[in-house]
Amino acid sequence: MNARAKVAELLNSVGAVLKRSKRHEIWKLPNGKALTRAKTPSDCMGDRNNLTDLRKQLGESDPQRGAPGERRVKRNKPGRDHHPRITAAPKNTVFAEKLSAAGIVEAELRARIRSLGKTIHRQNNIIRKQNSKINSYRFILNNHWTVRLCNVLARMLATRGRKGRPTV
Repeated sequence: MNARAKVAELLNSVGAVLKRSKRHEIWKLPNGKALTRAKTPSDCMGDRNNLTDLRKQLGESDPQRGAPGERRVKRNKPGRDHHPRITAAPKNTVFAEKLSAAGIVEAELRARIRSLGKTIHRQNNIIRKQNSKINSYRFILNNHWTVRLCNVLARMLATRGRKGRPTV
């Protein structure tokens, strides 16, 4: 049974009265509300929407419909492992004892890390300077070819008067 027939059957079963029908059908429901529906709906979902509206007006719709329900357990996407957030591990005294037994002191490690950081910083500065030189050379080359192109165009325009055609 299609939605239009279900609406008509439901209207007749509740005792709705047709008030008027010119371009739209106006139905007066027993609870005092009115239902308006097109005689010739242009939308393919119009009749289904009318059925939903009628059920809501009559109070036959499920009050829990659309209410949030119980949450599902979140699953990982296939092929991806769950990686928990990295947190600082508790200080391992056994490892510190092994380092001190090997003759490695924490201050020496910190000094080594600091010196490596300075070296990396120096190398980054050198790379930045080289990139700026490369960019300036690109700018010069682009301007060089622009100047040559302008000179060629100027010569073409200057020779246009002679014999009617330009020479390069």
